Amino acid sequence: MALSFAGATRGDEVYHYAQIQLFLHGEWRVLDQYLTTIPGYHAVVALTLRVVGLESLGAARAVNAAIGLVAAAGFLALRRRLWPGTESLATAQFLALPILAPLFFLVYTDVLALALILWAVVAMLADRHWWSALALLGVVLVRQNDVIWAGFVVAVAAWPLFRERGVAALRELLLPFSPYAIPMCAFVAFWAWNGSISLSHGQAALHPLTLRLGNPFFILLLAGVLFPLQILAGLRDCAAQMRAQPWLL
Repeated sequence: MALSFAGATRGDEVYHYAQIQLFLHGEWRVLDQYLTTIPGYHAVVALTLRVVGLESLGAARAVNAAIGLVAAAGFLALRRRLWPGTESLATAQFLALPILAPLFFLVYTDVLALALILWAVVAMLADRHWWSALALLGVVLVRQNDVIWAGFVVAVAAWPLFRERGVAALRELLLPFSPYAIPMCAFVAFWAWNGSISLSHGQAALHPLTLRLGNPFFILLLAGVLFPLQILAGLRDCAAQMRAQPWLL
């Protein structure tokens, strides 16, 4: 961990840290040739560094690690609400998740976006839809492609009533769920203004609006490596379900 706060920039840190440095020194121009995301993350880190009086790359990584603790707190709150009694072990696993843990100590946008998503879901489950929508608006300002989670949050919130009443529930859901239109409209407005989902037009070709199977395959591979016993149990249960419901094949 100590080594992660030293050394040169890694990967896209070179662009993220450069943008943070500009904001930190009062230069409000955006490196729109290199950044693919709206610079909300960079503004948050720059403001935090200014408050604490630091500006090194290690300090920026430390701020990101602190944001990781905010994300872990959101995960803990969510787990405690949905599966009480399991939150301690699950949060420890969350902090050690191989595809996430390295990002805690890099100047990348992913962890702040994840923290906002987790707290948006927590707020939604508490029926605080305005707070949830504001968190999701923050997500759009950090990683605009994560706007898809706004739709997910609405679907999860609406499903119990929709399952009970069907299409007739839509009118009843319209008013309480209207705040979620804010992040969605903000995303559409940005897309229309910018002309592409990527902030950088030069990077847009590398980030097309397509459905990709790379991440799901990678996640399944990691699941098989990290949770072999659970995978075997899951395959057994899946086989039993397919025998009972052949349409699953």
